[in-house]
Amino acid sequence: MPEHYKLGERVRVIVEGLITHIAPTCDAFPEELTVDLEHSAGPYGVTVPLDTARIERLVPADGVPQPGEIWRDRHGRTWFAHENSPNADIALRSTDGTCHLWRSANMNYGPLVRTYPPSTPERATGVPELRAGDLWEDGDGDQWRVVERSDGQVLLFFGGEYRLWEGVTAKYGPLKRVGLKPAELEPYDDFENGPATGPLSGGAA
Repeated sequence: MPEHYKLGERVRVIVEGLITHIAPTCDAFPEELTVDLEHSAGPYGVTVPLDTARIERLVPADGVPQPGEIWRDRHGRTWFAHENSPNADIALRSTDGTCHLWRSANMNYGPLVRTYPPSTPERATGVPELRAGDLWEDGDGDQWRVVERSDGQVLLFFGGEYRLWEGVTAKYGPLKRVGLKPAELEPYDDFENGPATGPLSGGAA
């Protein structure tokens, strides 16, 4: 039977989903995250104020580490991925000799970013080549512009909001490329750098 709840109850709600939006702030630490949850009617976005929630890292944005890859943690430390036979899992070993299973390294030192091999459009399944300035139209007819943050993260911009390609596609797709928007309308006010000129790595997370 469904559970009953009463107004005024204090509860802890734990959810799992893909981060699709990070509220921009003037410093390196965001104030809130938008997480897309799996729902029978499609992805359901929930915005979480970080000062009221506990966030546990599950899988890096670049996926599960694989043997032979090189990763970097939030402190800039380098980690080498290799098989861990006793655990039948992937371990990460840092340049100072520290070794952790990848889940533990991600939770304690994340976000982890893969530095080798580099992300490419071919490695990101279903994500086309994205170029800063490209204009894409969603299923509702709204047009999203591709931008690149100063940290190299590729996002789509529409209506004052920045979202990842996967989140926009899942919620409003399919998307189709419709060309370029006039330069004077480019939404780069919140970024340190101007538009990039070459192809971008698709599907940044």
